[in-house]
Amino acid sequence: MDDLCPQDNPDDSDGDGVCDSDDLCPGGDDTVDLDANGTPDDCDSPDGACAEVLADDPGALSDVYTIDPDGDGGLDPFDVYCDMDTMGGGWTLVMNRTNDQETIKVSGVLTPSDTSQAVDNARWAALRDASTETIAVFDSTVFVASLSDLAAARCTPLAADLSDNPIAHDEDAGCDTKGGDYSNWFGIDGGVQDRNTYFWNGSSMPFFITSPTPAAASFVPDEASMYVR
Repeated sequence: MDDLCPQDNPDDSDGDGVCDSDDLCPGGDDTVDLDANGTPDDCDSPDGACAEVLADDPGALSDVYTIDPDGDGGLDPFDVYCDMDTMGGGWTLVMNRTNDQETIKVSGVLTPSDTSQAVDNARWAALRDASTETIAVFDSTVFVASLSDLAAARCTPLAADLSDNPIAHDEDAGCDTKGGDYSNWFGIDGGVQDRNTYFWNGSSMPFFITSPTPAAASFVPDEASMYVR
């Protein structure tokens, strides 16, 4: 390693060849910055979201990454699964839901193979507040929705708990999911109608657009996953 610390100013406490007075990463190696972002890797904070991971490395693959969506003073950085392929990539997985099965919240990393599971409330809050849009993915269909639209739902605003059913519910007249004038995102209230993966887009404030556009008007897939970005 070339010594960047001149002999007349020999203070280099961490031995990285950079004088203490110029050290960007005290205790770490200032000379290693593989992602070339100006911060030595030893002191580089995790990206805030999967979208930032992809922005820093456009070749990043769908995989598990460590992110810090609420930054300093919030939760410790945690591992998430990032989808880097669907609709431009940069999506963070927050829930895998199975129809007619309870969704269990987990504190560990959630991957696409983990059925009927969702991130816990604290991580969901951090991810939700750092995101603006969401997708529901099942089979070859993708539903795209704005988190602000779901949060503005008149019957059940965007849930703070991803084990809730539904995650969001809007309706023009009442909140009884009758008459077709309602929109639902992941689930429906109502006893025997209780379906965890139910989607409907019938109120005056429809929740989602679809890609590709399917023929059916309502959807109850066996399984569906929810991502945010």
